Amino acid sequence: MRQIHYFAIALLIALSCGGKQSVDTELVGTTEGSSIADDLDVPEASSNNPDISTNSGESTGDAGVAAPGSGVEPMEATAAAVPRVTFKLKNSADEDLVFSVDRGWQPVIFAYSGVPPNAKAIVMFAKFCTAECGVDDSLRCPYCPQPQRVKQIREAEKREVVAPGQSLDVSWDGEIFVYEKTSGMQDAGPTECECYRKEPVPPNSYTVRACGLRITRSAKASSKYQCVEGSMSFPAQGPQVVELEFPAP
Repeated sequence: MRQIHYFAIALLIALSCGGKQSVDTELVGTTEGSSIADDLDVPEASSNNPDISTNSGESTGDAGVAAPGSGVEPMEATAAAVPRVTFKLKNSADEDLVFSVDRGWQPVIFAYSGVPPNAKAIVMFAKFCTAECGVDDSLRCPYCPQPQRVKQIREAEKREVVAPGQSLDVSWDGEIFVYEKTSGMQDAGPTECECYRKEPVPPNSYTVRACGLRITRSAKASSKYQCVEGSMSFPAQGPQVVELEFPAP
C-alpha cells in the first residue's frame, strides 16, 4: 500500500505543472471500516522518501472533541481567531467525499515548497498524539491507546463527510509544527517521544495536496483515494483561501 501511495504522489507532482489536477488511486481491499490516516501520514512517509524532507503541523476544523494530546484541536469561532489560510474542500461529484480525521487533519492536508528531489514539506497540522515541548514532563509524551476490535474501531472513527455539491472549510493559522526528540513520564516510567514547537511558515510558494476517500457501496468495487492540489504563497497581504476541488472520479 505504501508503494501505491508513493506512486500517486510522484504522479501528482508530475501533473502539478499544468495547474490543479486530480488523480484517483484504487486501493484493492479498502473497506468502509478502514482508515486512510496511516497511509497519508506525511511525516512518517517522508522519512523514507528522499524526495521530500519534513519540517513539521496543527489541526483545526470541525473534527469533533478529541482526547487531550491527540493532536486534534478544534478552533473556536471567535473574532480574534482569524485564520491565515482557509482550505476549501469542495465536492463537485455526485457521491459523498469522506475525510478520515482519526489522527487529525495532518494526514489529510499537507504542503511542500520546491520541486523533488529538492522539495521540502511543511507540517501544518499536529501529528497524532503529540504535545508541545514546553509542557510538564508528565504531559510531554501523551499515552493514546487505540481500540483493537473492529466494532470498537468503527465506533471510534472520526470522519468529515462532504455531500455532493457541498464544501468543507478547514482553517490554518499560518504556523508550522517543528518536532524534536524528547523524553517524558508515563505511568510505566520514563519514556521517549517527539514534542513540537510552533514557528511562522517560512516565506515561499507552496503546493498544497489534500486526499479524500470515495467509499464504494458495491461488493464488486474497492473504495478509492482521490487527491487534488492547489497553491499558496507567503508572505500574503491578508487571509488566503485555497480551493481544493474534488471532481467526479
